[in-house]
Amino acid sequence: YERYLVKKLGAGRKEFIETKEKLQGWDQADWKKSIQVFEELHTELAKAMSQGLKPADAAVQVLVKKHFEHISLFWTPNKESYIGLGQI
Repeated sequence: YERYLVKKLGAGRKEFIETKEKLQGWDQADWKKSIQVFEELHTELAKAMSQGLKPADAAVQVLVKKHFEHISLFWTPNKESYIGLGQI
């Protein structure tokens, strides 16, 4: 993802620096837990989509909040960057 983003947005962005700082102390167990959380969230979001739930649905908003909080472990998204994440 980093290579893709550097190619698309350019190197040296504050978000890249922030991410590297936040992840500096992560070990293999941290990465495994993070991947597990992402997989669970993505599975639940896909399930909500297949059920035809709308973004404004309370259950979907709970999932989006959890996703946003997990993403925030890596970097601090604003509205535009969080929307952009969904587009890639």
